Amino acid sequence: MESLNRKYHGVDGEQSVSRYPYVDAPSVMMTDAFNERGLPLTDYNGVNQLGTMQAQAVAQDGERVSTNNAFIQPIRYRRKNLTVKVNSEVLKILIDEHRRAYGVVYKQHGRLYTAVASKEVIVSAGSLNSPKLLMLSGVGPKEHLHELNIDVISDLAVGENLHDHVTFNGIIIALPNETATAVDDNQLFNEIKLYKQMDVKHGPLSASGPLSTIAFYKTDPSLPAPDIQFQMAGVKYMEYFKELVAYEGVNIFPTAFYDAILPQTMNLVPKSRGKLLLNATNPHGDPLIFANYFEDPTDIMPIVKGTRFLISLEDTHAFKSKGAYFVKKPLEACRDYDWGSDEYIICLNRAYTRSTYHPVGTCKMGPQWDRKAVVDPRLRVYGVAGLRVMDSSIMPVVPRGNTNAPSIMIGERGVDLVIEEWRETTTKLVKYLV
Repeated sequence: MESLNRKYHGVDGEQSVSRYPYVDAPSVMMTDAFNERGLPLTDYNGVNQLGTMQAQAVAQDGERVSTNNAFIQPIRYRRKNLTVKVNSEVLKILIDEHRRAYGVVYKQHGRLYTAVASKEVIVSAGSLNSPKLLMLSGVGPKEHLHELNIDVISDLAVGENLHDHVTFNGIIIALPNETATAVDDNQLFNEIKLYKQMDVKHGPLSASGPLSTIAFYKTDPSLPAPDIQFQMAGVKYMEYFKELVAYEGVNIFPTAFYDAILPQTMNLVPKSRGKLLLNATNPHGDPLIFANYFEDPTDIMPIVKGTRFLISLEDTHAFKSKGAYFVKKPLEACRDYDWGSDEYIICLNRAYTRSTYHPVGTCKMGPQWDRKAVVDPRLRVYGVAGLRVMDSSIMPVVPRGNTNAPSIMIGERGVDLVIEEWRETTTKLVKYLV
């Protein structure tokens, strides 16, 4: 594997990025199989993403380092200019008659409160809740807001341009007993107890099982960058199929103990676009999500090609040496097709569609002439002064990879923009007074 290039990897900063201290045999098997099939071992946080590797993660000493752990907790009780209101939900952005945002109304423990902003209101609620909050506040498509008797302050395409790295369930790799990492309830309890007692975490629970293996693949060699990403999840074989039949979700916790692998073939360059609307029955409740994943039928083809490549891993020495194999039993909704055929894979895509939790685009950033744009290049909401959005909802197009780091980058860059703008304002005011 490439050595970590200091051009792409720092050694300081608030949030740690490292490799897990523990890697289990099935995860190594998957990485070896991808490599054996022609994907080079690489550092996907370096110059080239095409290839496979053991993932880097926001973790340190075997523990996840969330953005809350890294950025908020260290200063939460030390800075007078930071107040965190837990168990609270913002219900509306307050906007005055001059179309300037000046605060928010929020609910905490059943009571309503108002918070007033001295400079700006910044929305960072994610690709689903940021558009919901804007629409509740009168910023959104006028036809939809009129239907809900919400006064329109700025007619914008809020909630549109929704897209995601779509994938599907239904392809599963079974592991024999000598390769599986599954444990019984007593062993699991002991592992958890041991993990909690460690000062420096190690062992199975200090990692994420097969999630450690990542691969990026081009379905066409002429493409400028990979259009498919493979991610793995560890599952209990019998529990997985019971839940899949009921379609109530997939139990993948804890990820370290499993006897089957659920590989996810993700389309990194989706063309289809969906939208998000307020729920007319209860606008403050869960929004209505119209994912519209395969509006453009060509979005399925990269997944079909990627899945074909994935299935070919069964012929590798890595798989054969561990006794791993694909379960070739057609699922109920696709029983009329031969397992592994293009028709079967297409059916799985449509019948067992799954999000990879990378939704973006619902408050799209773009120039003012773009009818779909909600925020400008400085993340300011069009038509409302003193209001910005800083999260993955502003992405015009989803990146070819996970959205966690890019979302953090948006926050970092957004803060720079705010500081820069208000510093300029202060400088201009001082010059005027002098």
